Amino acid sequence: MGIQRLPLISKRSTSNHRKRNVFYGGVVLVLVVCAVAGVVWLSQMDSHQIKKVQVKGASETLAGEIVSVVEEEMAKKILWLFPKRNTFLFPKKNTESMLLDKYPRIKSISVDSINFSKILITVVEREPAVLWCREYMLDSENDMSDCYFVDKTGYVFTEAPYFSDHVYFELYGSPLVFDKKVEATTSPDILAEKAVDDLASVIGIQLLPKETFVLVISFVRSLEQISIGSYSLTIRDEDLFEISMDSGGILKFSPTQDLVEVLGKIKTAYEKKFTESSEKTPSQIEYVDVRFANKVLFKFE
Repeated sequence: MGIQRLPLISKRSTSNHRKRNVFYGGVVLVLVVCAVAGVVWLSQMDSHQIKKVQVKGASETLAGEIVSVVEEEMAKKILWLFPKRNTFLFPKKNTESMLLDKYPRIKSISVDSINFSKILITVVEREPAVLWCREYMLDSENDMSDCYFVDKTGYVFTEAPYFSDHVYFELYGSPLVFDKKVEATTSPDILAEKAVDDLASVIGIQLLPKETFVLVISFVRSLEQISIGSYSLTIRDEDLFEISMDSGGILKFSPTQDLVEVLGKIKTAYEKKFTESSEKTPSQIEYVDVRFANKVLFKFE
């Protein structure tokens, strides 16, 4: 068998091949740059820029803050090239999440495009159900300057202004006892002290588990149906809640009880205790304790 000779590749052929590769590579690069430049140009077209942000459902102050935050966000660019102000590139879902995190008073929010130049932000604000004040204020006289609004689910969402009387039903108790985000080994005194200087540890917490809070507030309102008005509730510990009654004295109960059953027990006890011939009146009550299975304890002044 003879030795086969491989064809020789000339230096000129190799050089031409390299030149062609460089040429085609340059063409591809130019095309890519032109394509990117074209997309950037399209993204900056005035007809596709958001020029107006409208907020619906929020207070005037909150609406103004939302517009400022959104305008600041739209001034930024994606990958340093593409403006977020472009109606097709504006991050609606991320904006919704950002505003929910920034403003705990917002219950729900949606961002929608009206047209190429306008977006509508629809807000549902939380409404105050009770006024909550920190535990360290319990022994302070007439000091209502450090309180917070709580919605109907037990969520603390904003600071409250000063009230000279019982405009809202008031709730007192340790601010972080029921906050599951806090380690159980942390001292309540340390937590309360921390909360004084760190609003983030107060605003945004859940005072009670939602189901418990709803049941307790419903129980308080139901007492009014049997002529037991009240103006505040104090959380002493997880098993002792105290309601301050309009007629005087306090009502002690546990949130772990069947509160529907407790309500019926209180109604029966009051009807028996305060008859027309009774020498005692509700205004003489020091406390009523309903934490016992088969009885209601009255203590009078």
